[in-house]
Amino acid sequence: MRLFFVVLMGWCCLFAAEQASHFDQQSGSARGGTQQAENTAPGTWAPPGLNSVMLSTLHDPAAALPAGASDQENAALNQPAPDEEQETPVESEPSDEAEPLAKFHYVVVGKALLATTAHLLKSPTAVLNLPQSLSIVTAEQIDDQGFSEIGQLADYMPGVNTTQAEGNRDALIIRGSRNSADFYVDGVRDDAEYNRTLYNLEQVELLRGPNALLSGRGGAGGILNRFTKKGRLGETFTGYRTGVDSFGEWNARLDSNLALLPNTALRINAFYESLENHRDFFEGDRIGINPTLRLGLSSATTLDLSYEYS
Repeated sequence: MRLFFVVLMGWCCLFAAEQASHFDQQSGSARGGTQQAENTAPGTWAPPGLNSVMLSTLHDPAAALPAGASDQENAALNQPAPDEEQETPVESEPSDEAEPLAKFHYVVVGKALLATTAHLLKSPTAVLNLPQSLSIVTAEQIDDQGFSEIGQLADYMPGVNTTQAEGNRDALIIRGSRNSADFYVDGVRDDAEYNRTLYNLEQVELLRGPNALLSGRGGAGGILNRFTKKGRLGETFTGYRTGVDSFGEWNARLDSNLALLPNTALRINAFYESLENHRDFFEGDRIGINPTLRLGLSSATTLDLSYEYS
């Protein structure tokens, strides 16, 4: 019996010594670092009181490090991992699309045909001062669209048609009213022919409605006035134009202005046109010339001498 107690006590002492040795080993590893605490898997056995020591070392890693090793460990922790790429901030350059629209200037290139005066009253009159509806076709529009006679202009004037009048004379129907005698040239009564050529015209004016008060006579529908080209003081230029069609008809026009003296200018307009067309046994030609002499008598007075043959 005594032997049994001796063996039992020896076994207990041996067990206690073994546990104490194991406890000292665990405590030494905790003081040397956190490597063992971090590698301990959940559910691993540890002696009582060891969890608090491990938690404290995990909460403050610097407290468990030996003297002189704290700065090195912190520097090692702050260094990026070798596999991680460091992002370098890139300064973006301003894009053209981000610039405000105020820096861009848009230029529209075009051409406007504008007439501001009418000459039916025998003197230039502002269009805004005429108390009636009117249409004006300028020389620029005549050249751009290739018009050759007044009848072609009627197709571009609202409310105007062409027809044959009594005695094989031409007539315009303006606002439904036939006008066989309401043709003017520079404000003076002219023969009624809408097939007159346009070689010497500065602009064509159509005034709708009764015009007896403004022009002295006229029908109820309106009147047509042709304003011819005059000499230009101080300018010298020459222009020409030719044309031909598939039937053999051809035409030529000349417009020349000469500055003879500082206050004198001579302008010559001439044309020739053959009458070849789609009909057989019909031929002929037309010719016209219109010299004009302008004298500048003063800053507000000019004298025009004109002659036309056609």
